[in-house]
Amino acid sequence: MYLQYLLTLDDDGIDLVTNVVRDWCKAHHVPLESELGREALRFAVSHVIAGETSSAALT
Repeated sequence: MYLQYLLTLDDDGIDLVTNVVRDWCKAHHVPLESELGREALRFAVSHVIAGETSSAALT
């Protein structure tokens, strides 16, 4: 569901979300494809849509 919202972001927003989620999953040894990985993606996308632009805040 949130993947479609990811595609509505501009290039900077997509880069921010993908980098933050990838790094978070790597640091926590969580596969991106897992439920927890998808929840991290949903969290990041929803916050970027709301206007968050800080990678530290998303992490």
